[in-house]
Amino acid sequence: MRRLVLFVAGLALLVSVTVACSGDASESKPGWVMTDLGTLGGKDAYPRAINERGQIVGWSGTGDSLHAFLWQDGKMADLGTLSGGERSAARAINERGQIVGSSGSGSSPLHAVLWEHGRMTDLGSFPGVSTIIPSALNNRGQIVGSAGSSRPRWTHGFVWQNGKMIDLGILPGAYKSVARAISERGQIVGAGFFGNGTQHAFLWQNGKLRDLGALEGRANSHAAAINDRGQIVGWSYTGRNWETPSEARAFLWQSGKMTDLGTLGGNESQATAINDRGQIVGWSDDASNTQRAVLWEKRKMTDLGTLSGSNGSEAVAINERSQVVGSSFFADGDEHAFLWEKKTLTDLGTLGLWGEVLAINNRGQIIGWSSASGRMRAVLWTLKRD
Repeated sequence: MRRLVLFVAGLALLVSVTVACSGDASESKPGWVMTDLGTLGGKDAYPRAINERGQIVGWSGTGDSLHAFLWQDGKMADLGTLSGGERSAARAINERGQIVGSSGSGSSPLHAVLWEHGRMTDLGSFPGVSTIIPSALNNRGQIVGSAGSSRPRWTHGFVWQNGKMIDLGILPGAYKSVARAISERGQIVGAGFFGNGTQHAFLWQNGKLRDLGALEGRANSHAAAINDRGQIVGWSYTGRNWETPSEARAFLWQSGKMTDLGTLGGNESQATAINDRGQIVGWSDDASNTQRAVLWEKRKMTDLGTLSGSNGSEAVAINERSQVVGSSFFADGDEHAFLWEKKTLTDLGTLGLWGEVLAINNRGQIIGWSSASGRMRAVLWTLKRD
C-alpha cells in the first residue's frame, strides 16, 4: 500500500546501498502501552501533532460537528471555533504550546487560527481570498500554509509572522504555490504548479523563492520535509499527477544540489522525513517490487523490514534519537504501526484491526490512530514502565 502524501535508467546513483534484510530486524512483543485519547462526545477523533511536552492536537467529533482538541495530562479539551463557525481543526503545535489550525462552517470560508494562552486569534487573510489553511509552525511562531480563492482561481503559499500575513508568491511560469513545512531558521518548502501539469519543489528564504527543479529524467518534484540544517527531502517523479506518480525517486537537496537517493533494486522510492542529524526515512521498492520501509544514513540505505505476515511497509517519521515509526501492510487490508530502533522492529498493536502511526517526539512518545468497532480513535503509544 503506497501513501502518497499531498505527496532513470542509466543514471549513476550518487548514494551507495547496503541492505539489512528483514531477518536482521528482530521482532519483539510490544513493551508499549496504547492509550485511547477519547473524543469530544462524538465517535471519532484524529490526532495531528505532538510536541516534546507530550501535548497532542487534532480534531474530534462532538456529536454533530468536528472541533479542534488539545490533549494533555490525560484529558481532551475542546478548543472551540471562531465566532459564527461550526467546525475547527488543529494541525500543529510547537514547544511554546502555540497551536495552529482552521475554523469555519459549511457556509463560511475557512480561516487560519492561532490558539495561545487560552485565546483564539484569527490570522487574517488577503483581499478576495476565501480560504486560509495552515500546515505547520516553528518555535519562533512563524506559521505557513496556503491561501486560496475560487473566484478568481488563485492559490498562494503564505507565512504569518509578527502579526502579518505575507504572500510567498509563485515560481516564474507557475500559476499556484503551496507551502508545506518550515524550519526553525524560517526556511520554507513547498510546491509550485505549472500550467502544463508539472510541479516543482521550492525553497523560500530571505524573501525569495527558489525552484529546486527535478531529478534528471523526471519532470516533477515534491518536497516532504526540511530540517534545521536546510536539508530538504522528498521525491521526484515522471507522471503529471503526483497522486499516481510513475517511477518516483527519493531525493535529498542540499548545497544547491538534488541527489537521487536510489532504491533497494526496484523502480521507486520516496523520502518522507529527515531529522537534524541528516537521517532520512521513507520507503523503497526492492527487486521484487515489494515496498519496504528504509533509512538513509551516511550515503547508505538500510531496509528496516516488515512485520511478520505483512507484505510491505513504509517509514513516516524519525526523531533525534534515531527512533523510526511507520506502518506495515497486510494482504487482507489491515495495517499495523511499528517502531524501529537499534535493528529491532516492534509491532505497536491496534485497538482493532487497523492502526497507523503519524509522529514521534524526542521522548519517544508516538501518536497515530486505530480503528475500534468501525470508529477512528486517536491513540498515544508510550513505553511501558516497570
